[in-house]
Amino acid sequence: MTTNTRLENQAYRSDIDGLRAVAILSVIGYHVSPDRIMGGFIGVDIFFVISGYLISSNIIRGLEAGNFSFLDFYQRRIKRIFPALLLVLVFSYLLGLAVFDRVEDTFNLVTESPFVQLSRQVTAGAAFFSNFIYWRETNYFDETASTQPLLHLWSLAIEEQFYVVWPVLLYLWSRFRGNYLVLAVLIALASFLFNIHTVQTDPTAAFYSPLSRSWELMLGAILACTSQFHTRENSVTAGNSQSTVGLLLVIWGLITISKENAFPGWVALLPTLGSYLLISAGPKAFFNKYFLENRVLVWFGLISYPLYLWHWPALHVYEIHIAPLITTPAGLRLAKLAVIIACVGLSWLTLVLVEKPIRHHARGRQFSAALLGAMVVVGTVSGITPELIPPAPNLPTAQLEIISKLVKVTEFKDLNGMYGDEPCFRHKEMQTAQLFIENNCLDMKFPGRPTVFLFGDSHSASLSLGLRALFKNKPVNFLQVSSGWCVPGLYDGNNAICRNMNELVLDTISKVKPEIVILNAFWAKAALPPFYSGDDYLPFLIQKLVEIKRAGAAHILVVGQIPIWQPSLPIRLSQTYVKNGKPIPLRTRDGVWAESLEMDSRMKNIVWPTNIAYISLKDLLCNEDGCLTMIGPTIERDLIVWDNGHLTPAGVAYVTKGVIEPALTGLLGDGRQ
Repeated sequence: MTTNTRLENQAYRSDIDGLRAVAILSVIGYHVSPDRIMGGFIGVDIFFVISGYLISSNIIRGLEAGNFSFLDFYQRRIKRIFPALLLVLVFSYLLGLAVFDRVEDTFNLVTESPFVQLSRQVTAGAAFFSNFIYWRETNYFDETASTQPLLHLWSLAIEEQFYVVWPVLLYLWSRFRGNYLVLAVLIALASFLFNIHTVQTDPTAAFYSPLSRSWELMLGAILACTSQFHTRENSVTAGNSQSTVGLLLVIWGLITISKENAFPGWVALLPTLGSYLLISAGPKAFFNKYFLENRVLVWFGLISYPLYLWHWPALHVYEIHIAPLITTPAGLRLAKLAVIIACVGLSWLTLVLVEKPIRHHARGRQFSAALLGAMVVVGTVSGITPELIPPAPNLPTAQLEIISKLVKVTEFKDLNGMYGDEPCFRHKEMQTAQLFIENNCLDMKFPGRPTVFLFGDSHSASLSLGLRALFKNKPVNFLQVSSGWCVPGLYDGNNAICRNMNELVLDTISKVKPEIVILNAFWAKAALPPFYSGDDYLPFLIQKLVEIKRAGAAHILVVGQIPIWQPSLPIRLSQTYVKNGKPIPLRTRDGVWAESLEMDSRMKNIVWPTNIAYISLKDLLCNEDGCLTMIGPTIERDLIVWDNGHLTPAGVAYVTKGVIEPALTGLLGDGRQ
């Protein structure tokens, strides 16, 4: 993530600030609406090229003039990068300290607590090795990425690693009077080849590794090297051609690249070569002059660095603390828009009140030293805080033993424990519809016998445990398509993989004509963006169900919204009951998300079309005393869900016997004999 500054001794180009604006607005567009701005994350690649060009130009100019100073170089980098970054790190740290409940740390006796994770991320951000932390822990495109408040600092870490290594290499190369262009080209080629290899063998490493990303910065460096030896400006015709082609490549990348691509890989050439051509075209080229130098774009370019830093933590706060309180798509859109507008204002204030005064202060060296010291303090304090603050209240041994048992329930998170031995759940976002064909999830094992087809999200995958057990010794074809990232057949978005899954579901139904189709999903979530973007989900749902019935389903059973626990049932029981020495109740309303209960009520009151029936889980699991927490006395075995709403094996068995099996009675005829 490059800073938006005018380098000393280098003519300022407002068109480059305009290109920064394209980059930052693309990144924010992707983070706000990943299903619509699917290629927006390539904005980071644009930043890499810009940074490589500007920094390399500065270093080479100093080396050629014989006045390059490592001390001056790093002082400037500190003054330009540290102020805004320190603000964001301190804000994130203090917010985490305030909102993360220490009782949640009590619960996390086995798994790491959110506050410990945040502390490590702040330390990594201060030390500029965030990319290595996330390389080990988080795929950038995973659904869990939104739970990482400082995930975006991975790109800043790569740039800082570039700032450390590249000046030294250039300086040493200059001592041997080597050609800078040769060095940049050699590094770029080696890095690009490493990228092509690694993106196939270890995609996460390819995304986060400086070795697989260096070629993008080197493209900018190559441009800087060639610029040093050309005093003649590009002709207007050549500049216009480069500008046009460059802009088209960037737009093409934004439109065609998505998280389904092996990235960076070959496709990263679109934004990087596009940026290379736009910069090399010069400020007089048509699109540079009349598009990139637009005042609005230039203004966004000037605040692009603080805006990049602020927007992701703000969206994290929105996802975790604001979105769960909003129950309508329109409300979610307005709230997210308000968060982004606030980020823009905050970024402008950061630039005007913090960055500029420090950048232009007369005592540059003193400020640089102070900023460096402050960054060391922030990183150190954040690193040792989990050790200094007791991770849990001093509870009696008996209470800690109960919490330990609750922790064991979370171990059902392994794929077999959660979703059974059958690999018919798309648990990785990159997996395609082909998964279900390759894993025989749609095979008709008993030709001519009744067929039951289950599909939905991860909740349907949990439900499959009970259904497979129910049909284990019966001549019934049991088919399954479950996905954690879209509700197959019901998805309303632009995700190509989800569209393919929709087609697979409808095609399968039209071929096998199943006696029963069972749908199960986190309906309260499926009704909201990015899964559904309209104003009223239920008419859309009915329309899709009618299409499924027309495709060949004889009967459809819609399994309703399970009661959702916030933040999860085990954590809520730890916080409210175990910590306070109270016994775990059989039923409680504490922690139950009201919207999940309301969604069941709305769905139950629908007049469903013929041969479409609704099964209420709320009616089975909840009454006037609250919602069921356990179905027996053994915590490790009998908790109803292991997280916020995924059934444990015991919970699945209870639900299957209580409402699923009775609903199937009579529908399968001899298939159940």
